[in-house]
Amino acid sequence: MQVDEATRNAGIGVCMGQAPLLLFLIASYPEPKSVIFTVHFMGNLTNPDVVFDADEYGLSVAYMLVSVCCVLFAFMTLQMQMAHAIDNMVEFNTDVMKPLYIWDAIMWMSVLTSHTLLTLQICSPVDIYLVGLTAVGQTICLWAVCRPGGGQGMSLVVYLSCITLVLSEMHTRHGLRLVVWCMLVIADMLLMMGHTFDSQINIETIANCRVCYNTLLVMQLLLLYTI
Repeated sequence: MQVDEATRNAGIGVCMGQAPLLLFLIASYPEPKSVIFTVHFMGNLTNPDVVFDADEYGLSVAYMLVSVCCVLFAFMTLQMQMAHAIDNMVEFNTDVMKPLYIWDAIMWMSVLTSHTLLTLQICSPVDIYLVGLTAVGQTICLWAVCRPGGGQGMSLVVYLSCITLVLSEMHTRHGLRLVVWCMLVIADMLLMMGHTFDSQINIETIANCRVCYNTLLVMQLLLLYTI
């Protein structure tokens, strides 16, 4: 439909246009930072020794990584559209997705990097192992639900466990950042709904859903950098 294509093109435009805007924000605003720590247990049971290492890191490179992933996803979606690979008559299944594995991989790279970045920023100071556990856990759960033939079940339970871990480490002074994090969780839920609301969903609906998700990601990305 023309409306679907126009909406998808608008989302692609936003995903591509956010890159220069992010560079402007990086040049104009102070760099967001995160304190990342690790805890090592040394010694033995009778004489335990805890070693605490903490360092502060700038997050501009992480922001640019998420931005690049979204640009690449939008560019590949545009290529698919020009090649007429986005068709509402083509069912979303494993055979259809096999030739689109790069597009699919970039999509989940966007998910992983965005969750990692947001956890680093809203939970600072944060344990690096917790960041890895929650970001990878959420990404795998979303992938398991959204893949062809995927189902919710246990994946949704693990996803909720991951966001509970993030909430337990969140700091109340990050008020507006908490709002952005809630927006990301809502976007995750919409992504899952877009992939599972119909048992015979088509590739055009999947493409529109993923473009909308990445559009929401870049809008959150730009907002997060300024607060």
